[in-house]
Amino acid sequence: MSNNLNSELNQLQLQLAAIQEQQRLQKLMIKQFQQQLKTYQQQQQQDVTPISPSDEDDNYDSPLDLSSTSI
Repeated sequence: MSNNLNSELNQLQLQLAAIQEQQRLQKLMIKQFQQQLKTYQQQQQQDVTPISPSDEDDNYDSPLDLSSTSI
């Protein structure tokens, strides 16, 4: 009986260790994803190009035209 309980306990401990390792890897993957997302968002902010002077001749306000001083 005791031998059977020890075997079951060992199996449960192995399963617990495997679950904990999965959680550790998932946390690492989440951190990597968050860093990639942050880098992507920073690149997107840098990639916003200002309107060229030739585009200013058009008679409309572009939502990307941040040089406008009208409030």
